[in-house]
Amino acid sequence: MPGRRRFLRTAAALGLVAALGACATPEYTATKAQRDLETLGVTHAQSQCIVKGLRAYYSKQYVQLQYAQGVTTINPKEVDLYVRNKFAGQDTVSPSEISLTRRIAAGCGISG
Repeated sequence: MPGRRRFLRTAAALGLVAALGACATPEYTATKAQRDLETLGVTHAQSQCIVKGLRAYYSKQYVQLQYAQGVTTINPKEVDLYVRNKFAGQDTVSPSEISLTRRIAAGCGISG
């Protein structure tokens, strides 16, 4: 049963990250998401891995969106702002983003 309990705790943590991100509170940052994950039992290394994975995904997403609009020069500050807004919940959390978070978590050693 410990494996099942850990899975449920992890699922709750991922749900918390998604739900809090959707609250549109600008004060909610990647650092706070990492701390919340750790509070729910995810290790420090795993929480860092999840946040790093999400940052990488959203950075790549922003660059792809810019290129699709014909932008040829990407400003790193704009990429950082886009990523911060994603963590702050400026956009709604979609089912695909929840699925993405689960895949990232699995890659960080959190299995269900």
